[in-house]
Amino acid sequence: MVNFIIYSDFDGTISNYDTLDKILTDVYSYSTYKQLENALLSNTITYEHYLSQFNNIHYDIHSLSNMIDETFKEFYEWVQTNHIDFYIISAGFKTIIQYGLPYMDPSIIYSNDFSYNEDQTWKVNSLSIQKTEIIDLHKKPGYTSIYLGDGISDFKVMGKVDHLFCKKDSLLHNKCIEEKQPHIVFTNFKDVLEKIRVFYHLDFFT
Repeated sequence: MVNFIIYSDFDGTISNYDTLDKILTDVYSYSTYKQLENALLSNTITYEHYLSQFNNIHYDIHSLSNMIDETFKEFYEWVQTNHIDFYIISAGFKTIIQYGLPYMDPSIIYSNDFSYNEDQTWKVNSLSIQKTEIIDLHKKPGYTSIYLGDGISDFKVMGKVDHLFCKKDSLLHNKCIEEKQPHIVFTNFKDVLEKIRVFYHLDFFT
């Protein structure tokens, strides 16, 4: 049996859509969101600049309906039952993740976050999280690493883990194809669970 550690992005990976993209679209406009995404892709702005767009906005996170992949909970229960190390590493906001996943142990969530100003506007209170640093922090000798992701913030993880799972047709999926990076494609967490169960029992990683 193989020992492994699973890391996962949140927005667009565990969630059905990128919550930050939705908030930008709702607060500003779709064109503003696309301009920021294109600027990130072309490296003309930093992720810190992108996050600064959330300072001083008014937004009720209860507007984020139908957020979570309905197959994720079964996956998470399987992880807990089998005592598998699992961490969420997100460039999004922990407050939103905990709202969507109230049953999740908050100690395994690494992300940026915001607080509220006196007038109830948002205040971004952390810099862009470094995903590769969190992965390095939890490395264990003899353990195989798996990362699940979909977006721009996951690009730097390429080549840093043993097995990279990409959401089908995502920016990360397209980037892996473009750079000929080995990857495994998934559509939802039922799909992820089926693939990892095969690995877990058949020693796929050896």
